[in-house]
Amino acid sequence: MVVMYLKKSTILTTGSSRLGASSVVLVLALLAPQVSFAQADQNETQAIQDVLAPNQSGMTEADWLDQIPTLNFNPRQTENINELYVAMVESAAIQTAVLSRYRSETDHNTKIRIAYNISQLEIPEIAAAAKDWAQEEYDASARADGLHLLRFMPFDPDTPAIVRHVFDNEEDPAALAAAVWGLTPVKVPDPNDVAIIVPRLHELTSHPLADMRSAAIQRMPDWDKAQTYVEADVLRLMEDPDEEVRFSALGASSMLSLNSEAVKSAVFRLLLDQQSSLDMRSMVLMHMERFALTQTEYEIYLSAKKEIFPEG
Repeated sequence: MVVMYLKKSTILTTGSSRLGASSVVLVLALLAPQVSFAQADQNETQAIQDVLAPNQSGMTEADWLDQIPTLNFNPRQTENINELYVAMVESAAIQTAVLSRYRSETDHNTKIRIAYNISQLEIPEIAAAAKDWAQEEYDASARADGLHLLRFMPFDPDTPAIVRHVFDNEEDPAALAAAVWGLTPVKVPDPNDVAIIVPRLHELTSHPLADMRSAAIQRMPDWDKAQTYVEADVLRLMEDPDEEVRFSALGASSMLSLNSEAVKSAVFRLLLDQQSSLDMRSMVLMHMERFALTQTEYEIYLSAKKEIFPEG
C-alpha cells in the first residue's frame, strides 16, 4: 500500500477512539486510499469501511436529519460521527441531507473532511451527484465541490477527462484548485501532457490562494518526473507562511525522496520552528528518518523528538 500524505485537515476516526495528534496524522497516511486515478485497492477501501461503527447511540433517521445542519463533523469532537456514515448507506434522506450540508458548508477544512469520508462509502447517488456538480456550467462552487468528491473516490473512467477539462478552462481559483488536487495521471504521464501540465503546476505554486499552492506542489511529483521545477518549488514552499502549504511541500519531498543538503536544511528549519503545530512537527520527525545525519544533527533530532513526544 502506498503511504499518502493528506492534508492535515482531512481527519478520519477509528470508532470512538480518540487518537493523539501525531497518531491521527499517521493513521491518515496509512489508511487513506491513494488519491489518484489508478485502480483503487479494494483492501484499502475495506479498511476504511471497517472502522465504521454500528449504531450504538440509538440515533434514528429523524434524529440525524435534525442534527445534520449543525453537526460538528470533527471526529475528535463528535465521537459517534461514524454512525452517521453507516446511516447514510441505509437512508436516502440522510444522504440528501449530508450532501446539502456539504454544499452549504463554508469552512474549507470541514468541507474536505466531509468529502473524504462520504466518498469512501461508494454510494452510487453520491458519485452521480459529484459528476454532475463537477460539470456544472454556471456554478463554480458546484464544480469545486464535485471535484473534491471525485478526487477521493475509487477510479471512474469518466473522471480524468472531467478533471482535465476544468484544469484547462477554469477561471475560478477555488474550482481550479479542486481540479489540481484531482490531477493525477492514469498511468505513465503522456509527454505531451507533461509539457503542458508541469509548467502550469510550477506557475500555480506561486498562486495567491494557499489551497492552490498546496494542491500544485502535491501534484508535482506525479508529473515532474524529470524534476525540472519540483525541488526548487519544494524548498520555496517549505518556507511558505501557510502551514498547510508547508505540509504539502513536505509530502511532495517525501514522495520523491528528495534528500539533498538543501532539502535537509529546510526540513531541519521546519523541525525547529516552534510556531509549527504538533501535527506538522511530528510529520517532520518521520520525514527526517530518510536523511543521513551528522552526530550534531542527530542530537538535535533526538532533542526535538523528546520535546514533541515527552513520554515516548
